[in-house]
Amino acid sequence: MQGGHCVVLRNLLLGLACNESTIEIELDMSCNNLGAQGAHVLESCIPGIRCISSLDISENSKFILSFSMFV
Repeated sequence: MQGGHCVVLRNLLLGLACNESTIEIELDMSCNNLGAQGAHVLESCIPGIRCISSLDISENSKFILSFSMFV
């Protein structure tokens, strides 16, 4: 995932973290070639998001596979 895309991902996740009225979001990030930068964004933002009921990060790079072990 390139730098500009990481900014978009971070903004999306921070928006979800700030939105207190949204519930049970199913976030599908599969097949997005997130890479190390995307994994870092997910790692730093996901703990603050309470409205995500499921997160699909399948079909991404090996960096995401190591991240998914901790989610």
